[in-house]
Order: sequence, then C-alpha cells, then structure tokens
Amino acid sequence: MSEVPSNDYLIQRNGAGYFRRRVPASAQNGVGQAVVKQSINTSNLKTARDRQDQVNTTWGKRLK
Repeated sequence: MSEVPSNDYLIQRNGAGYFRRRVPASAQNGVGQAVVKQSINTSNLKTARDRQDQVNTTWGKRLK
C-alpha cells in the first residue's frame, strides 16, 4: 500500500494553495517573523503537495 502525501504545511485560501510553517524561536530574529507563508501558485491538490515539499526543503535549510 502506498503512503499518502502529507499536507502538514499546506493551506488553501480562496482556491489558492499556500505553504505555511512556524519559525522556531531560535530563527525568528534572522527571518523577522514567527510564521512564513508563501504562495505555491496552484489550486491543484497534487501539484500543491509536490510544491509544498520543495518549498519546505528550501525553508528547512534556511531555518537551520
């Protein structure tokens, strides 16, 4: 049985997909905010999940 992709950082507003992730307290000064939000430019759920993974990888590197 295949694993279902996660929507941990995916939200939908007005038909558009957005990436949303809390910034750890130790990184908030460098980022300048407590939560990062970024449009992933799609309303298609499968595409949004793929892009969520890409954006999460990018932000994960920046928040370390």
